[in-house]
Amino acid sequence: MDVNDSFVNIAAPKGTPEQVIVKLENALSKTMQDANVRKKLDEMEVQALFMGSKETHKWLEDEVRKFSTIIREAGLSTK
Repeated sequence: MDVNDSFVNIAAPKGTPEQVIVKLENALSKTMQDANVRKKLDEMEVQALFMGSKETHKWLEDEVRKFSTIIREAGLSTK
C-alpha cells in the first residue's frame, strides 16, 4: 500500500432518486475527462480514477471485508 494513496468520495443521501444519481455520475465523469482538470491533476501528480456508484459500493464492501478480516486475525479491538 502506498502511503500516498487516498480515497475521495462524493455521496448522496440514502433514498436519492436513481435519476439524480445518474445525473451526478455523468457530470462527475465528464468533469474528470475535462482536459483542464486532467492537466491540473497531472501537475499535482494525482492519478485519479473515476468510479460510479455501483463500482464504489462494491469497492467499499470489499475493503471493509478485507480489513475486518485483517483486524480480526490480528486480534485487534476498538475497545
